[in-house]
Amino acid sequence: METVDLSNYDWYNRDEILQTLSLIQTGYYRQFNSFVDILSSVSLEALIQSHIKTRISSWIQSINEDTIWIQGSLYGVWIPTSQNTLEAIYAKVASDNAGIANVSYFYSLRPPVFTGQPEPSKGEMLLDMVKSIIVQLIMFLPDEIYTDMDLSTERFLRLTDPGVDINTALSLMRDIRVFAPPYLNCIVEGLEKVESPTDARHTRDLLRTLLELSKHAPELASNVRVGDYVAAKTVKACFTSTGNVVALDNMVNTGRAEKVMETPYLSTAGAYILPNIYGLP
Repeated sequence: METVDLSNYDWYNRDEILQTLSLIQTGYYRQFNSFVDILSSVSLEALIQSHIKTRISSWIQSINEDTIWIQGSLYGVWIPTSQNTLEAIYAKVASDNAGIANVSYFYSLRPPVFTGQPEPSKGEMLLDMVKSIIVQLIMFLPDEIYTDMDLSTERFLRLTDPGVDINTALSLMRDIRVFAPPYLNCIVEGLEKVESPTDARHTRDLLRTLLELSKHAPELASNVRVGDYVAAKTVKACFTSTGNVVALDNMVNTGRAEKVMETPYLSTAGAYILPNIYGLP
């Protein structure tokens, strides 16, 4: 029987890791609370178009990797939030109701930038999303983890460094996802807000990130060696936008995502009230 070398193994504590990322976790909880406020104020079944509900239902039921992009129109009546925000909420609720573990990020639920504050760059906004998803993945961890992967608080502290780059964040996300449940849904809303089509480097980073979120490649984890057995996991992604997103277009054109278009219409549904601190369009 082959002996396992445990010299590189160590114990890590989930709560200690989360404490390191407490500000990022607070941002996630703010988004979640705003999500709950919206959910309690609308009837999603009445607001989501039937063909989109059908496609989300098949996405939920699929046992294979499946990436959908729900593209909304730039025109029409918003009540007061965009249709694609409601569709992303619908996808998350459907995942919850089906008992499927999921992570999510809503660009429309980011706190507003107040007068005198600098606007975040598109790169910073992309990193904010990856950081939030990392925190959500950490929350799936058991209380104690025994592994040869580096899950030290020092490594996670790099995420709080203003100079952290997307490569560092994606490497951490890839590693921590090894410990995620075997089926995982990922929902990201409002991707037009993080797009910068004239910036080739940012567009490439956005595409890399969306591809990472829509598939599972455990063989790329930092502790995997040639010949190691790696457990297969299924990741399904639902991305939404109002209008076009170049990176998502690339995924559709290369067969890595399916686009679902909203049917333009003027909604007569009643308006609802959101917390004033969130600047929804």
